[in-house]
Amino acid sequence: MLRSSIFMYFLLIVFSLLSCDNREREDLVLLENGKTLFFGQDYQKAQTLFSQAATINPRNDVAIAYVGFCDYYLQNNREAFINFDKALGINNSNNIALFGKALVIWRLEDYASAFVLFDSVINSNQNHDKAYYYRAMGRLKFLDTINAIHDLEKAIQNGSEYVEPYYLLSSIYLNRHKKNKADSLIRLASQNNQHIIQDFY
Repeated sequence: MLRSSIFMYFLLIVFSLLSCDNREREDLVLLENGKTLFFGQDYQKAQTLFSQAATINPRNDVAIAYVGFCDYYLQNNREAFINFDKALGINNSNNIALFGKALVIWRLEDYASAFVLFDSVINSNQNHDKAYYYRAMGRLKFLDTINAIHDLEKAIQNGSEYVEPYYLLSSIYLNRHKKNKADSLIRLASQNNQHIIQDFY
């Protein structure tokens, strides 16, 4: 009788673990399907899948961060902020949520606070092109043009298909009467060129 009870208890544990594994897999499938919609800019449908993933696994900080990003693109600043904070509460090194929170704060024109967060994103991920771009814009607001140029160069090196840094850097060079450099950047941006910034130095 004791052996039978132990065996049944063992089976119960095995089935529970298998059920958890299946739920986790479902959670990850929803997350990946949501990302496909998200990068296709279908934020409403993507948010539904991310929310479902977060419901299945409330500790899924990545899914929650993407829910926040959907809110951000749907102009729901308050909800975006809440979801980014929620994701960071689960995992304070979630760079998706940290960058998203910085974007919301930037949109609300609290540039100094956003600058600090963009700086934190870069410290965690030296290859984050968009964080360098926004930190550069922050530097320009604080009249730190030299370091803004360095950040824009880094943004281009990290993600040369991301055209905004090309145009911003080009405008800086135009203001400094360096027309050749400015024109080179415009050409690279318009061609979606993969060359890094040193190519026109």
